[in-house]
Amino acid sequence: MSNNNINISTVLRALAAHQPQHTALIEENGKHGKHGKHNIHKMSYAELEKVSDNFAYQMQARGIKAGDKVLIFLLPKLNFPIVMWGLFKLGAIPVLLDPGMGVRNLLASIAHIAPLVLITEPKGILLRLLFAKKFCSTKLCISTKKIPGANIFRCEKLSDFFLPMPSAAAPFPLARPATPSATSAILFTSGGTGIPKGVVYTHEIFHQQIAMMQQEFKLTPNDIDLPGFPFFALFTLAMGVTIILPPLNPSKPAQADPQLIVDALLRHQVSFAAGSPAIWSKVANYCTEKNITIPSMKSLLMFGAPVDPEIHRQFSHILTNGTTYTPYGATEALPLTNITGKEILQAGIDAYHHGAGMLVGRPWPMVEIRIMEIDEHVQNDWSKIRILPCEERGEIIVSGPTVTSEYCQMPEKTALAKIYQQHPNSAKVTLWHRMGDLGYLDQQGRLWFCGRKDHLLQTRHGPLYPIPCEAIFNQHQAVFRSALIGIQEKKGEKKNMPLTPAIVIERKDHRVKLSPQEQEVFENELISLAKHHAHTAHIAYIFYHPSFPVDVRHNIKIDRQKLQYWAQGVFEKRRPFF
Repeated sequence: MSNNNINISTVLRALAAHQPQHTALIEENGKHGKHGKHNIHKMSYAELEKVSDNFAYQMQARGIKAGDKVLIFLLPKLNFPIVMWGLFKLGAIPVLLDPGMGVRNLLASIAHIAPLVLITEPKGILLRLLFAKKFCSTKLCISTKKIPGANIFRCEKLSDFFLPMPSAAAPFPLARPATPSATSAILFTSGGTGIPKGVVYTHEIFHQQIAMMQQEFKLTPNDIDLPGFPFFALFTLAMGVTIILPPLNPSKPAQADPQLIVDALLRHQVSFAAGSPAIWSKVANYCTEKNITIPSMKSLLMFGAPVDPEIHRQFSHILTNGTTYTPYGATEALPLTNITGKEILQAGIDAYHHGAGMLVGRPWPMVEIRIMEIDEHVQNDWSKIRILPCEERGEIIVSGPTVTSEYCQMPEKTALAKIYQQHPNSAKVTLWHRMGDLGYLDQQGRLWFCGRKDHLLQTRHGPLYPIPCEAIFNQHQAVFRSALIGIQEKKGEKKNMPLTPAIVIERKDHRVKLSPQEQEVFENELISLAKHHAHTAHIAYIFYHPSFPVDVRHNIKIDRQKLQYWAQGVFEKRRPFF
């Protein structure tokens, strides 16, 4: 039976009927009392079904209907899944923006999307007051806490929406999507490599994502999940899994307290977890330092940004009965490939250290991956696209059941990112998404990631790819991370002229000023590493930066353009080194 016109909330309703008393959500609110006991709130599947029904009824009573956009700024607590499932039932469209994307991007995205409703933590109400013009479309504000003095506009308390309505005793009648392409949610990209874009999701895509993940990881109601990315919890909830709401701020994963996370993993015997490598690298370091193992964990997924192979090595000792995975994908298409940490350590880590790129695995079932010749233009004629053979680097394009078809109200961005393949002698049309990433397929059909297309460096000696170059310098024991950039050596050169390659180093000690002797030794060692590989042999300049600018969502994607602008100023002595 096709899921094309089936509301994703049917999954929750079925689970509530099948396993009503099974724990759906566990939230910890810190330690209380002289014995330091955890204050734990639990919610069963039956309770989640009932409270999300109440929420849908309360929203409907206030005039909110299917198709209305609802902007959500909620922490990963009990409120979040209740609100999300209630909106799905109503047919309203949840809009998820990352508050960490920066005020300018945030306000521009809000004005662009024009939400009718705002559901938020108290800080969002302050934002609404300070930038009223950006919220001019918002007719209803709902806060997790009562805000004194916020009655200048319509603002209600979220907990009131969870109360039952006397006139609504029956289960809420689920909205039925009118077409397979009807919008069910809008998820914004982080803007880490460009302006944030609203990715349009459908109920069918959610059904497909859940089915693919359940098949791959064999999750059952016996599993316990700690999701490091709030939206990911909706997938595992739809599989009947118990969710431990994590003790972290998803907008600042690099600030996560590893001790709190490890305590939760051990206390609840978590078997499945996922999230940014910025979180799990801290957990790996903490466990290694404290000699802690996590025997309950079967699967740990790290995604959203490149994962240092060394993290897999650390977890190979920590997860005594499990393994790590690094699925590859993007907000526009997830999941695409998958690979275990074991395979990376066996087949990918040596190649990575020699500049082959990062091994990200084989395509999931029903997913196709091709490498096309790098192109900066809109491509609407499949016959004119050159598909590259194995081992040749180019632009990654993908098709499959979880590939989204558009950005919300951004036709130019949609046209640039999508390709439609009309099959000869057939009405079939295949939608391909251009990932904006570079890489290649090997002879075994595995995908290797080489960096973002925007970060490809054109030099006099040919193109340089960031990941293969940076992997060489990252092997030095004093280097925390590095970034490939280009320098314009002569003022007045045309913008399209080849640049001189340079490397920016963030040391583990974050020092930027070394003694002359230290600097000479350090740079000689870096140059020696570079000279052993043809693709790094011509890197001419070395810069030091104390803390790289990174994306706000995963705190790990390096903003190379910002580093390049900074380094160019240092090179021209327009700004101090540090």
